Amino acid sequence: MEIQEFIELWAGLWFAQRTSYQLNQQTIDNSKAELTVVSLEIEHPDVVQLCQQYQVEPSLSQGGIKVSWDNKIDWGKSQQVGSNSLVFLKTGEFLHPSFRGDYSLGSDEALTLSVVSQDLSSNERIYFASANLKLRTVLTEYPDGSNETAFYTEIRKITTS
Repeated sequence: MEIQEFIELWAGLWFAQRTSYQLNQQTIDNSKAELTVVSLEIEHPDVVQLCQQYQVEPSLSQGGIKVSWDNKIDWGKSQQVGSNSLVFLKTGEFLHPSFRGDYSLGSDEALTLSVVSQDLSSNERIYFASANLKLRTVLTEYPDGSNETAFYTEIRKITTS
């Protein structure tokens, strides 16, 4: 599978459940949200803007995604709404508004996103159990020695016309 195929499979409306653990503090948090993932062509303004931010020629892009989230469905939690874009480069790097990282698409068709900065080290693995069930695992390490891990289950919301 190529990254463009993965992006197309990723696009859609998703119901997401997340469980995260602060390992050093031994705390747990659960949350739910609706995610909208839109694939972005290389000419899309978000792709061009991120490329310009990182001084990368947009022609090196393979497109990207825009992820929007809304947790209004999570009763008892304060509402969080937002969006971010990711741009995938032909060099095996990806661009995010707050950081730059590396990606690889394995022979098992799982996408791994890796970020190493002075603020954190993070590895995220995204894979499909089926076309309508996506799983994500994230492990983040911070300079103070604390660690956080998260597991996401995302179910594609099928709409009827």
